[in-house]
Amino acid sequence: MRSMRDSALDDLDGVDVLQDFEPMLLELDAREMSEAANEAERDSVWLECNGELLDAASVDPVEVRNSACGFKTLAFICPRCNEPHESVRFR
Repeated sequence: MRSMRDSALDDLDGVDVLQDFEPMLLELDAREMSEAANEAERDSVWLECNGELLDAASVDPVEVRNSACGFKTLAFICPRCNEPHESVRFR
């Protein structure tokens, strides 16, 4: 009887798993940012600098985070003051 190493894993000798999966991981990162931008088109954000509620599609998103409470927080560059802001996304 052959062992697992002899049969199933013979084809994996010399395979660099990180190198093989890197293009897929980069594509997933790009897809997540695209989905975040599409979601932002339906949302509004609060500007810390002047208290204005603004359409989320009109800001440049930097990062989208999920809080422990389940809220989505958008980090963005404010179009009014050009400073980084962070706001809960409102629907």
